[in-house]
Formats: sequence, C-alpha cells, structure tokens
Amino acid sequence: MVDQALDDYRPFYSIPTLPFGKKYEIDLDKAVYDRPNMYFVNVPLETLKELAKKALLDNQPVWFGCDVGQESMGDNGLMAPEIRDYSALYGMDFDLSRKELFETYSSIPTHNMVFTGIDIVDGKIQKWLVENSWGEKAGKKGYSSMTDAWFDKYVQVLAVHKKYVPKDVLALFDTKADILPPWDPMFHLLNGE
Repeated sequence: MVDQALDDYRPFYSIPTLPFGKKYEIDLDKAVYDRPNMYFVNVPLETLKELAKKALLDNQPVWFGCDVGQESMGDNGLMAPEIRDYSALYGMDFDLSRKELFETYSSIPTHNMVFTGIDIVDGKIQKWLVENSWGEKAGKKGYSSMTDAWFDKYVQVLAVHKKYVPKDVLALFDTKADILPPWDPMFHLLNGE
C-alpha cells in the first residue's frame, strides 16, 4: 500500500526539442480510459537534477524514467557513457548530444526505476544510486551506480513531491497546457514506440 497522496507528486520531463518552462498535454494519451490525458512540465536538465537532489537529500526516493539499454552494464550495475568504446573499435565518432538523441529518436524512456541515493563531491554531483525492479540478481543486489554524465544523456522524466518544487515552477501546472497531437514525435517518445 502506498502511504503517500499521489496527487502531491508532479511529473517533469526535460525534452530539449520543446520549449522549457511550459506545461504540455498529449491528446488521447491516457493510462486509464476515463482519466485526463497525460501531462507534464518541461524543464531544463539542471532543474530536473535539482528536484531529484532536493528529495534525495531529504531521504526521499525519486521515481524516474530513462533509456536503460543505453551505455549500461546491467549485470554489473554500471551506467556510464562510453562504457564500451565503439569509437575506437569502428574508427568513427558515435557521440550524440542530448538534443540530437531526441531529434533522431535514438533515445526514449524504456524503463522506470528509483533514485535512492546521491554522491556529491565538493558540491558537484558525481553519481546516483539506482534501485531497479529486476530483483537482486541484476546489478549489485538490485542496485546500480549511474554517473552524472549518464543522467545528462539518458534520464528523461521524474516525479517528485510538490514540496521540493520551487513555487514559480509549480505554478506552471496551473497554466493552460500546449496540446501535442497523438502523432507528435513526443507521443512516441513517451510511450516507448
């Protein structure tokens, strides 16, 4: 049983191909037939990180969605860009920016997990502790270590309690949403298609 009021949590995405600081709704995208369309506020990546950091430092886990298959070693519990050096193997650069990953549909949210810890050195985030739902045989007894650089590329969405959200950002949820049609590329990204 969940002992939290789920209505107190807010969904945030960081999609570099859409303007930040706006609320979006995807037409005809519903988890339950008679419920509202899926909606979110789009924020810069730095805001996404700050929201997660605030909750974690208050000893609260943070639900997030990411592209778990990218540059990770699930059996070892490691999530780091360039964990495999394909550039050296093939003699060409495969690196894409976060924006390019979205523009080319090369990264979509494929799995949800929970942040349970954060490693900060000299005020800078180094790593994130991730608890997965795949059981203790995956990673290190069900946990993975994500570098902050991996977050920069592959974490797309998180939900946090509204008490961690600055008032000006929280107010965006009370604004009229820009409606994205079901054929909009963002619809496909959000639904893993």
